[in-house]
Order: sequence, then C-alpha cells, then structure tokens
Amino acid sequence: MKKQIGIGIILLACLIVGAGVLWLLIEKDKVELDIFSGVPNPTWTLTLMEGSNLKSMISKLNATEIKRQRPENLGYRGFIIQTTTALFGDKQTIRAYHGIVEVEDATKTVYYLDPQRQIEFWLLSTAKTTLTEDLTSEIIKEIKKDEP
Repeated sequence: MKKQIGIGIILLACLIVGAGVLWLLIEKDKVELDIFSGVPNPTWTLTLMEGSNLKSMISKLNATEIKRQRPENLGYRGFIIQTTTALFGDKQTIRAYHGIVEVEDATKTVYYLDPQRQIEFWLLSTAKTTLTEDLTSEIIKEIKKDEP
C-alpha cells in the first residue's frame, strides 16, 4: 500500500512538472492597448484558444502593400500584440490600428487590410475585466470613427 502511494505521489509530481514545462513551451500572446502617455498602457494575456483565433482571423485578411504610418497622436493608437514561442524563441509583433494589421517578425513585415476593423473590435472584447466600461466605450467610439 505504501509503495502504491509513493508511486502515485511520484506520478503526480511528474504530471505537475510536465504541465509546468509544457506551459513554458506554449506560445504566449500579450496584448497592449496603446492609449496612454506617461502611464502604463493596459495589458492582458490571450488564452491559447484566443491566440489561435487571432491568427486564424488574420490569415483570412487580404495582404496589402499599403503601409500606414504608426499613429503618434495622443489617445487611442491601436493594439500591440507580442507573441513569443518559448521553445524556439520566435517573436512576432502584431499591430492592429486604423483598419491595418501589421505582422512583424525577425525576417519580414506583412500588412493586411481590415476595413471593418474586426481585429480591433475582437481584441477589445478579449480585455474582459481589464478595462473599465468608460474606457471600452471610448475605444469603441474611436474605432467606429474611422470606419468606412
């Protein structure tokens, strides 16, 4: 009986350590709402499913040669997503702003058209409890302001 309990504890420990190692290897997507000057911008982490959904949504957008300058205004300047795969150390920066989605990695930058700004609206919806209702309403107004 003691031997079985000992084996059970060892298996449980291996499972916990294995899950921890797997977590370190999983891709992590950190979102930043680029809005404030002088104070930290709100940030949150996408779930694994949300990260997968984001990449799927971007893959359905049309690539474009249009390169908009990154906004330098005060106030809403879009979303910045930092993606890191710990296993390979691959990093990618995704910026969604004013109907353009910019995807940059170590070798290239690709731009996509998002005229309905679905990526920006979707990212805003993932903020959940990170943003106040007032700030969320302000961002919705800013996004809709430039809609076609």
